[in-house]
Amino acid sequence: MCALPIYEEGLLIVIDEFDLVKENSKMSSIIKTLSKNKVKFLISGIADSYFELLEDHASIERKLFQGKIKIDPMKPDEIDNILYLVEQNSNGFIKFKNNFRNEIILRCNGYPYFVQLFGQIALDNFVCLHGLEKKAEIGKENLISGLEEFAEYEPKLEKRYLSIVGDN
Repeated sequence: MCALPIYEEGLLIVIDEFDLVKENSKMSSIIKTLSKNKVKFLISGIADSYFELLEDHASIERKLFQGKIKIDPMKPDEIDNILYLVEQNSNGFIKFKNNFRNEIILRCNGYPYFVQLFGQIALDNFVCLHGLEKKAEIGKENLISGLEEFAEYEPKLEKRYLSIVGDN
């Protein structure tokens, strides 16, 4: 009988949106406690640099000595490709005007999250105005109007949210 090598499995813990973590000491403590031989962490978030992402987590930065991957912001043609895929996958039911494409490229700074968010806000605005019966032709005006509505809507919910959270 031949001896086969034994591969031991490990655990990868993914922490997305690390830039939003506010409890620095708690997060640092968790990562330090769990960072053993078979446990690895993948930390991602929006930042211009690795150091900016970890600036409030100095003890984590000291522990992370390998595996840093910088992801460059998306290029305009990559953003345009996402919009094209939406059009294709909706069988032409959703279309984006050129003025919308240009506005998205200007506003999102190359971050995929904002491409998706702005697209959703503009689509929601279109549906509010025209319903679901009409093919959606999304333009810059839908994004601008949707962002204005979003800015007006959010503060109204804040009081309700705080009262619910406060009661619980």
